[in-house]
Amino acid sequence: MDVFEYYTGQVATNKSNQNVIDCPCCKKEQHFYYDSKTFLWECKVCGEQGNVYSFIRKLHETLLPGSAKGVMHLATSRQIPVGIVSESQIVYDPSQKIWFVFFT
Repeated sequence: MDVFEYYTGQVATNKSNQNVIDCPCCKKEQHFYYDSKTFLWECKVCGEQGNVYSFIRKLHETLLPGSAKGVMHLATSRQIPVGIVSESQIVYDPSQKIWFVFFT
C-alpha cells in the first residue's frame, strides 16, 4: 500500500508505468495517475497535479470544509471540547465514512 492508496482507501490499478485511482479532487473514476517511485500525480480530467505533499494538502483542503458536522459528532460523542478536535487536524470524509489524521 502506498500513500495514495492509504489516504483515499482505494486499490490502484497499474497502467503502463503509472498507477491509477479515482480522482479525490473531481471524483472522476480512473483518471488520477501517479508514479509510485516519484510520487508525482496528475488528474487527466480536472488538471490538478503535484507531488505527495501537495496531494495531502489538497486532500485536506477538500475534506476540511465538509467535516464540521463530523467534528461536532466526534467532540460530543467523546466528550472532547470542540476546539481541541478542530485544532487537531482531524477530518471526516462522509463519502468513505472514515477519519483522517494529518501529521505535519
